[in-house]
Amino acid sequence: MTRVVSVTPIELERDSRTLKQAASLARLGYESVVVEEGESVALPRELPFRLIGTAPSGDDQPAAVPTPAAAPVAGGRLRGRLGSAFGAARAKLTPTSGRLKASRRFLADYREFNRRTLAALPDAELYWLHSYWQFPAVRRKCRRTGARFVYDAHDSYRDIPAIDLPLVPSLLALIERRCVARAAARTTVSAGVARRLRGRYGREFTVIRNFPDLRLDRPATTTIRDALNLGDEDFLVVMVGQWKFGLALEEAIAALGELEASVHLAFVGPGFEREGSSLAAGRSRVHFVAPVDPTRISGFIGSADAAALLYMPLTENMVNALPNGFFHAVAAGLPLLYPPLAEVRELAERHRLGLEIDPAEPSSIAEGIRALLTDRPRLRTIAEDVARARVELSWEREEPVLVELVRRALAGGGGWPGPVRGGAPAR
Repeated sequence: MTRVVSVTPIELERDSRTLKQAASLARLGYESVVVEEGESVALPRELPFRLIGTAPSGDDQPAAVPTPAAAPVAGGRLRGRLGSAFGAARAKLTPTSGRLKASRRFLADYREFNRRTLAALPDAELYWLHSYWQFPAVRRKCRRTGARFVYDAHDSYRDIPAIDLPLVPSLLALIERRCVARAAARTTVSAGVARRLRGRYGREFTVIRNFPDLRLDRPATTTIRDALNLGDEDFLVVMVGQWKFGLALEEAIAALGELEASVHLAFVGPGFEREGSSLAAGRSRVHFVAPVDPTRISGFIGSADAAALLYMPLTENMVNALPNGFFHAVAAGLPLLYPPLAEVRELAERHRLGLEIDPAEPSSIAEGIRALLTDRPRLRTIAEDVARARVELSWEREEPVLVELVRRALAGGGGWPGPVRGGAPAR
């Protein structure tokens, strides 16, 4: 049986793209394995693939490097001691020796991160690399065995604010360039990001969008409305995902001051409470909810009245993004308040998924919420359109693209000289 190993730099329970792709590979007859950083404890144990963690045990474990979007999004083990040290290094150490020392520490942690990844990688015919940060480990494995790999770019990383340490941004740019050049196939999350990457690297990127695979969904143990002890008379708007640079958290909280007392705003995911608790002090209608595993998100948020996407177009990556929160809202059947991001706007307008707002303006957010709150027939009509869109924006529609990409990667191109065993799934 042909083995395909998916490699992700975060816990699988925080990486829904890797989760559904690995499940699809198993469903299609491949031996599917996931190598993750850490240990996913919230996911069901009956997953159709094998899960291997890379993080060492013990209190003295070495720090791991941040994720590719490290500056705006750090969390879990991958934040490590560097994530909290960047600001201190800039503020307390000398501009030269201190920053160079921080760079050396970063590179040492990065080498250790890839050493652990390499040690965890089983032999395979194909590796599915969900971050160029682990390219050094996968490159060494492919050189040893003649295997090939697919590079899956979850973002246009060079359009995201970089880690501000000497030499580090240039090194990471070089690693991604080599990763792109060596890959047997390349994929990304939206047509806009694919265009950015094609223009930068001169290589084609196949688009596989991030709609949740509802076949993996499990019943939610509770709903967000019950978890927050809200009644049917309360109008609940939810934002699901994780805090990122460019998210209009302050503006959304300010918008509540312009709205009726029945309106509540809930943020579901990591980082929101850390960034927003001081902004929401004294505001009982702002709620921060712990992350929910990706197989239960749709059922959990489905009791809300609407969903908001609050990303501002501050970078080219964000302009071209199709955030997971967009698809989670559609999967949950929620009308959307969405920003003027090119990819989001195109799908939202085509399927009539909601109302466009300007997240940078609290009054625009408030106006959008009030339009849904006061016009219930309009709200129901949008909800019906969202329900119809779930069929077309389904993972089942994306899965054939995944099948073809695997077939093409196994057939040839990229990789290193050497035999590639297998090439077809067992049936």
